[in-house]
Amino acid sequence: MEVALSYLLQYKSLLLSILKALMIGGLGIYLAFFIRTYICKWLSKQDPILGSFISQAFFVLFLILTGITTLGTLGVQTTSIVALLGTIGLTIALALKNSLSSLASGILLIVLRPFKQNDFVEIGSIAGHIESINLFQTSIRLENGKLAIFPNDKINNNTIINCSNLIKKREVQWLVNIASLQQNTQDLLLAIFIDPPLNLKPSDIAICAVGLDSNGMDFHIKVCAENPSQIPQIKDHFIHTAQTTLSEITSIKEIK
Repeated sequence: MEVALSYLLQYKSLLLSILKALMIGGLGIYLAFFIRTYICKWLSKQDPILGSFISQAFFVLFLILTGITTLGTLGVQTTSIVALLGTIGLTIALALKNSLSSLASGILLIVLRPFKQNDFVEIGSIAGHIESINLFQTSIRLENGKLAIFPNDKINNNTIINCSNLIKKREVQWLVNIASLQQNTQDLLLAIFIDPPLNLKPSDIAICAVGLDSNGMDFHIKVCAENPSQIPQIKDHFIHTAQTTLSEITSIKEIK
């Protein structure tokens, strides 16, 4: 009993250091998981991809700091650890330069934000919806339902076409009644839109006769605008010019 007690007294400081190191290590690992979960939930409300990326970065950083602190508690010189980590890091960087390139590309994708989660993108010959961006890779759900995982450097070195950022066209439609027709009535209607000041594309305009009644011929007109802000100008110009150019118009009704 006395021998055991003497051993305990002799190695008391070492045992306390080990116990303290275990407590610090356990607490550090718990906090690393807790912080990762908290940051991910907090940032994911604004941007899921950004939340996932930053939470993983904090998780890895916190684990490294926990490891250094734990070893320092055991009496290991942390300066030597940092120097050793630097040497190991350089060796790993040379051996895994492609992976580090993917990591750097992942950071660029997060900072420059060429796309976000659920965006439909075309990258090279691949097209699909963005599911997630991790530290080293990006997941894309292809149109056939398969999940494709690409290294971030491959994505960053390709042309990225974000189809979700295309300007959505706005449409405006009218039902126009013309009492007496001319041979070039449809051409006159079309000219209102393609001539200055509107200068719209003929492919964005559809004009067709839809019926004949006692008042005359009904024409359905549909116009697409690249920029929604053009719609008021298109409406005002068409109504004013149509009534001036075609005196035979009896009514113009906008179709909502």
